[in-house]
Amino acid sequence: MTEIVVQFILAGSAGLLMIALLLGRSVKKTRQRAGSVIDLTEAMRGAESINTSFFLSLELVQKNLESLITRANRAEANLRALLPQAEVAKSDQYAKASLFLAEGKDAKDVSQSLKLPLTQVRFIKELQEKLAQKMPHASQQSGVLNRDESQQLGTAAATPWHRPDPEKVAAQANGVGRQ
Repeated sequence: MTEIVVQFILAGSAGLLMIALLLGRSVKKTRQRAGSVIDLTEAMRGAESINTSFFLSLELVQKNLESLITRANRAEANLRALLPQAEVAKSDQYAKASLFLAEGKDAKDVSQSLKLPLTQVRFIKELQEKLAQKMPHASQQSGVLNRDESQQLGTAAATPWHRPDPEKVAAQANGVGRQ
């Protein structure tokens, strides 16, 4: 990008230098040959050629910028394609955090081992505690959340291949299906 700008500046300054040289020559020549029409036409031709080369270089800059924009759009599309994969991996991390916390691990240790923000791990722990208060019979007996309790939290159950139904989780988040 900077290379294009440098080329643009060099082309423009070269054009201005040529105009100045031509005008300087034409001024000297007109002083020597007052009223010479030939000198004026030469200066006009020189200015026209400089003007033409300037606009050609400007078109090249525009084409280069368009190709850069196209490449940037492709890179953005590739990044967006990778984003859902990263979100799935992140939700797996939160499911693991939920299981570790249910086993009695410290929130700080879970946060460090899974490289998750401590505030979010603490939030998961608070949700588990509130759920345990809401359903004391299941969590008091086992000390670990069962499948239904884990689904209500929106995390994976004790089996790692289990995924909660997205429609149920969305319905619970919107307040539908609450008991």
